[in-house]
Amino acid sequence: MEILLDRYADAREALDEALGIFRELGDLRGQALAINYLGVLRYAVGEYRDSEVYLREALALYRSLGDRHGQAEVICDIGRMTVYLGNYESAISALSQARAMYADLGYRRVIASSSASVQAGAGAGRRGIVTAPASLAPLSP
Repeated sequence: MEILLDRYADAREALDEALGIFRELGDLRGQALAINYLGVLRYAVGEYRDSEVYLREALALYRSLGDRHGQAEVICDIGRMTVYLGNYESAISALSQARAMYADLGYRRVIASSSASVQAGAGAGRRGIVTAPASLAPLSP
């Protein structure tokens, strides 16, 4: 993600281009992926409200496709983004939901990471920390 932050404009341009191509092709899964990445990029640079719009759009697309893995990833991203907003109860709820979905899908490594994220989010809420803990770095399946 650090590379993306250093080259935010380039990353955004590439993702916008990819999204346009996926739309031309009618590839909803590709659209959801590009929109999710745009949302993650936005929260990585502190544009939390814009991030939420992108992430919710990606989630709706994944739901329409019945793609539970995609849904779990976006819900996890929403949880991490919500920590940045200081909405710890919502963050814990989203991260717990993502964890349960990953468990249903059999992703043991991600379950462990999301469990740590839930605990870190809970700790951040108790301490009143507004920034996200380091353990909330993006996950991969």
